[in-house]
Amino acid sequence: MEAKAENLQSEIKDTTLSESDLILQLINQKKVVPYSIYEDQQKKIEELLSELLILREHGPTRISAESKDDTPEQGIPVMKRSALLQFDNLVREKTKYKKLEQDIITPDLQDLQTLPTVYEWVQQISSQIKDYPKKDTTEYKHLFIYIALMLYSPRFFAGECLIRGLRDELAKLFDLSPSHISNLCRDVPYRHRSYSNFQRNADYIIDEILFRIKSSSGKKDKCINV
Repeated sequence: MEAKAENLQSEIKDTTLSESDLILQLINQKKVVPYSIYEDQQKKIEELLSELLILREHGPTRISAESKDDTPEQGIPVMKRSALLQFDNLVREKTKYKKLEQDIITPDLQDLQTLPTVYEWVQQISSQIKDYPKKDTTEYKHLFIYIALMLYSPRFFAGECLIRGLRDELAKLFDLSPSHISNLCRDVPYRHRSYSNFQRNADYIIDEILFRIKSSSGKKDKCINV
């Protein structure tokens, strides 16, 4: 976890922030944050909360290192106070991560009728990118599907299912079967993590699309026009 935090800190200037604050800042900078970082931290919080709940209910099972005799009661108040302070901090951190989860999985676009327009935008933007994959290639489909997932169904990257209807709309767009689209969807998280060109192209196009949406008056789906 410390190594992951250091990697996040290398993305921004302020190295005094907590990991959750780092993730929030990266989101504000339109950086793609691996969901596994959030997930690992959430598991750590859950484990510590469980331990502290047991301690709050039953007290510690060992004597404080500062105790001078073998009386089990000595040191317990100090340890409990320390544990409860940690508990309070963790509850606040857990709340922050719940909000972070919502920020991550809330889609920028919700109306699937806008998907053809987004596809046209991708064609326009990608035509200006050197060595961008050709339209009839699988790589081109992978890139567009990744972009569509990030805009319409980011919860997919958190291990959840696609929003209803997106798979069918993508199948119509590419004239493929829904099961073929499902197979392509399974590939895109790995491709984004593993291939720098894929990551750079996809992130650039997403930024351009979000800029167009926000420039259109701020109502997102309803204001999309080419």
